[in-house]
Amino acid sequence: MYWPAHRLLIVSDIHVGKAGHFRASGIAIPGHLSKNNYWRLVEGLEQCIVEEILFLGDLSHSRYNTEWDEFIDFLDQYPHIHRTLIRGNHDILEKEKYSAASFSVVEQKLIDGILFEHEKSENETAYYSISGHIHPGVRMLGPAKQTVTLPCFYFAPDHAIMPAFGEFTGWVRIKPKKGDQVFLIADSQLVKVNI
Repeated sequence: MYWPAHRLLIVSDIHVGKAGHFRASGIAIPGHLSKNNYWRLVEGLEQCIVEEILFLGDLSHSRYNTEWDEFIDFLDQYPHIHRTLIRGNHDILEKEKYSAASFSVVEQKLIDGILFEHEKSENETAYYSISGHIHPGVRMLGPAKQTVTLPCFYFAPDHAIMPAFGEFTGWVRIKPKKGDQVFLIADSQLVKVNI
């Protein structure tokens, strides 16, 4: 998601190191998955004027592995872009890893009345909330009863949930209510779902 007024690129749930975590456990996962995430991020950085990337948590997946170093090497190609991480439940690397990579790490960030957080707070707030965490997806039915679940942006009256940016994350099927807006991602296109 891009906010032009603030030159802010907002990304949720990349899960850097997840493929390496599975490989270390003996599960064969292709190495190109993380590279695909980098290329998609490059598209956003090159199509928009970006002064800050706001990561809505789960930037890293778990313990440190070499995918973290590759990702930081990639980000270092954009030294002028400030990096802010809203800590997610998977962001368990040592503080030194984040500070050495020039991240500002916070629990929440408020910008122009919008509250950015990793997971939507259960507490009532006066602010509209944008979060990640659950990797929302929508199940679509085809004419021959075939189904596919696709990632989506979910907008409710008081909060929004962004899709996971990471390619190797999976989705949680959401059940939108009347008045909600859902935009699914299909072949790099946003498609509004009629609810």
